[in-house]
Amino acid sequence: MPERRLGAHHPFWFDTVVLSNFAIAEEIAWLGARYSGQGRITAEVFEEIGAGIAAGYSMLTSVDELLHKDLFTLVQLEAAEMRQYRQYRNALGSGEASSIAAARSRGGTVVTDDRAARAVCSRERTKYTGTVGILIAACKDGQIALDTAEDVFQRMKAHGFYAPLMRLRDVIEP
Repeated sequence: MPERRLGAHHPFWFDTVVLSNFAIAEEIAWLGARYSGQGRITAEVFEEIGAGIAAGYSMLTSVDELLHKDLFTLVQLEAAEMRQYRQYRNALGSGEASSIAAARSRGGTVVTDDRAARAVCSRERTKYTGTVGILIAACKDGQIALDTAEDVFQRMKAHGFYAPLMRLRDVIEP
């Protein structure tokens, strides 16, 4: 579902895959500007990013900019959130499970492309969006031109991002 612009204090809980998509497309700075003060990264997502860097995905180091520039906030799960996280871990990865646990406890929108995580969000009545939703919303609210968003989307796909559509235009333009 496309992300909607919400209040300035509405948190967006990013998982590893969405951050990776924007890092691979070299658009972390843009993502940071769009979600400045609203972006949240759990310690579990941060660890997954670190594992990706250690595995040779050096472009993921750009995610650190979001934290070093205080655009996004690094969050530790609290005890009650950890219990929920452990339950979600039965079916989800660490990043997705922690993002959903935090969003359920603290409010906000989970930012994930993971189908299983989206199913949990739907079941738990937790708002969610993903890479495509972010790009569509940015076009609709005039932050970026459709051609720019399309270029970013195609670069992501060239690096292995799977999306259920070929072009953003297919969704944005009739």
